[in-house]
Amino acid sequence: MNKRVKWGVLVVVLVLAPIIMSNLMEVYPFNKIPGENSDWFAFLGGYLGAILTVGGVYYQISSENKNNEKLEFRKSRPYFAVTIKKNYDTLSDVYFKNNEDKENALKSIKVYETLGIMQSMYNGDKCLRIQNASTHHAFSLQVKIELDCVHGEKTFRIQYIKPYQEIYFSVNTDRIRSVELTFLSELREKERIYFLSENNSLVHKKELSVLESDINKREGNKSFSVYNPNVNESEYKIDKHVVEDYVLRTYGQKNS
Repeated sequence: MNKRVKWGVLVVVLVLAPIIMSNLMEVYPFNKIPGENSDWFAFLGGYLGAILTVGGVYYQISSENKNNEKLEFRKSRPYFAVTIKKNYDTLSDVYFKNNEDKENALKSIKVYETLGIMQSMYNGDKCLRIQNASTHHAFSLQVKIELDCVHGEKTFRIQYIKPYQEIYFSVNTDRIRSVELTFLSELREKERIYFLSENNSLVHKKELSVLESDINKREGNKSFSVYNPNVNESEYKIDKHVVEDYVLRTYGQKNS
């Protein structure tokens, strides 16, 4: 029942209550009850006034609880910066769709010396960068990337992204049409955020984003649970430890 119907029912009750009361006082057995009609109308007025007072207090408390809940959800939501990059460095967490792409990225690593310090870098790759620009975690992160007609669509799933963490997803093209992020906040609120490509940049489209708390269907909206957040489907990941191990095994053997 929406708010308009509820208010309509309340107005009808308030209008009809005195009429019904006056007619009941003329009908048996109510006409045998001691007291004048004016006394009963006074009683009815006080009775309805008490009901309205209790209803008003309940409505105020309910509204405050909802506002506090929305405020808590808002405070727990992470914020993301999403950009298209032409390359990434060997200190970043990079996700690939298959082992072949991962191995090719490792093979492209070049080692060089700067001021007596050994450095490493990738030969280059096109990717999507996502940065968590908040102090909150995002869990069960699903990244759906719509590319051009040749490359189609790629979907990555990772367990979480930490506050201020920066991660990359290898897509082998900078022609990204849109990005859809689906994740759970620290309060287990599901959120979907859309970014659309405009002038070679990804722009957040607030009107296309969906918050589970806003649509108020937490119990019925279970579609996101089909993907197990405890399973990391993006197993083809390269981080700085993998790079250091690969460089040590590959270039260490060459120097020995």
